[in-house]
Amino acid sequence: MTSPTESITCPWCQQHWVTRPGLDCARCGGPLPPPPGPSLSLAPPPAPRKLPDAFLDRLKKRYFGLWFGNLFLMIGLPIVVLGLVLTCFAGPFALIPLGIGGVFATIGYMFRRHESRKMNATLDVLSRGMAAEARIAQITRDPRELYNGEPAYSVVYVFFVGGARYGGTMNSHDPVNATHQPGEPLWVVYNPADPNHNSLWPPIA
Repeated sequence: MTSPTESITCPWCQQHWVTRPGLDCARCGGPLPPPPGPSLSLAPPPAPRKLPDAFLDRLKKRYFGLWFGNLFLMIGLPIVVLGLVLTCFAGPFALIPLGIGGVFATIGYMFRRHESRKMNATLDVLSRGMAAEARIAQITRDPRELYNGEPAYSVVYVFFVGGARYGGTMNSHDPVNATHQPGEPLWVVYNPADPNHNSLWPPIA
């Protein structure tokens, strides 16, 4: 039986490897999280870091509001155009489709803008964030996030910038994360303008 410390799921493309193919994923080329243990892995490469294309595709699916916003824009904009055309023939009656289309388009735009900002913040901290050494504070289970009936593993970590303590939590369904221990060192990358915006490097699947 394969030990969970021997297997790994790539956080960038979600490829599962029964045995680790090396430091990087043999499918997408992204760096893999280090195996559990007391040794600190290789530091993140200098910014800007090239992120695997597969990760961007995954990220777009994760931010559901992008899809929701696009859907409302696709519904609302044609109705607005229809309303503008009808102004030539129907006069004030064209205000009805203009209003309906405007509501749909506005909702879609707001959702898309909000989710785009969140997604871009994630991409920015991973590609341009400053590196710092972090420590695992604890490993818990998150019953709010289930996969095949199993709750996710939550890796809680802390790090210091300028003497101030910061931290974060990253969830994963990869069983390898159950074998981590409090106190193990990991790398994080963070936004120097606001270290509360941070991520493990590499992230976990």
